[in-house]
Parts: sequence; structure tokens; C-alpha cells
Amino acid sequence: MSNALRQNPASHQLYTNRGVVNELMGDKVNAMRDYQKAISLNPKFALAYFNAANLYFHNRQFSQACEFYDQASELDPADESVLLNRAITHALLRQIPEALRDFSEALRLNPFSSHVFFNRANLYCSLKKYDSAERELTEALHFQPNNALAYKLRADVRGHLGLTELAISDYKMALQLQEAQEH
Repeated sequence: MSNALRQNPASHQLYTNRGVVNELMGDKVNAMRDYQKAISLNPKFALAYFNAANLYFHNRQFSQACEFYDQASELDPADESVLLNRAITHALLRQIPEALRDFSEALRLNPFSSHVFFNRANLYCSLKKYDSAERELTEALHFQPNNALAYKLRADVRGHLGLTELAISDYKMALQLQEAQEH
């Protein structure tokens, strides 16, 4: 990657790619340097903002992550992943209306995303809106029926709702799926 950059030092894409490699190798400082360099070379390159935002997110720098997700979303408003990640970030910052708006927009772009339903369910759980959480988890399981974690969370939610038999059934399914994944 570095050799390619010596040949083409103005390539924002190569800096972004090297940033990903650095990040995967655990060198987050140089990864961020590469993302920042890519942004300076092409301030309209959404992927560099998205990758930098993800790095801020993983470092628990949620406000900075949100700013970079905002930039990525402005540059590429059809990227469902940006909206999902920003929604999760808003939820962690307890910016509930913003999180719900981003989850809804992500589902508008991809109404089949089990990840969006699952994460919105997590937000509803944190708000103790168990009826809404149960609906979201049922949708998530509709699109990803082998998700042990979703069954486990829905079992917890159903327990809160007093739906004991359904909760036990979901716990059993979560265990079966988990055991199948381990073998």
C-alpha cells in the first residue's frame, strides 16, 4: 500500500485503503492519519469520513463520530450503513429523536435490514418500551431467523411483558442456535 502511495501520492482512495489496513493491524493512530489525509485530498469522499467515524466510535468518542457520520451522510445520503451507525451513536448519546429518525431513514433505504430492526429494538429496550422492542425483534427475526442473540433479547423482552411461555420458547431457540453455531 505504501509503495502504491509513493507512485500515486494524491490518491485519496489509497490513503483510505491503507487506513483500513492500519486499523485492522491495530495501528489506530496511523489509520486516522490516513483517513484525515484522504479527506484533505478529497473533502467529498464519503468513505473516508465513514471510516474515520467508525474509528472514533470504537474509541468511544461518540460526539466526534457523529460529526463524521453527518459528513458521510451529507455526501452519500443513500448509504444505509452510515445512517445505522449514526443512529446507534445518537442512541448512545441519548439523542433519542435523532436516533429514531436515523433508524427510520435507514429502513426507508433498506426495509429488509435485520440489523436496523435489532438495533432499534435495543433502543426501545433501553427506554423500557417493550411492546415496540418485541415488534422490532420479531421483524429482525423475520429477516434473519438464525440470530440467537435476537431470540435471547426477545425472550428478555417477552419476560418483561409477562409472556412467560413465549419467553421460554425464545430462550430455547437461542440455545439451540448457539449450540449449532458452536459445532
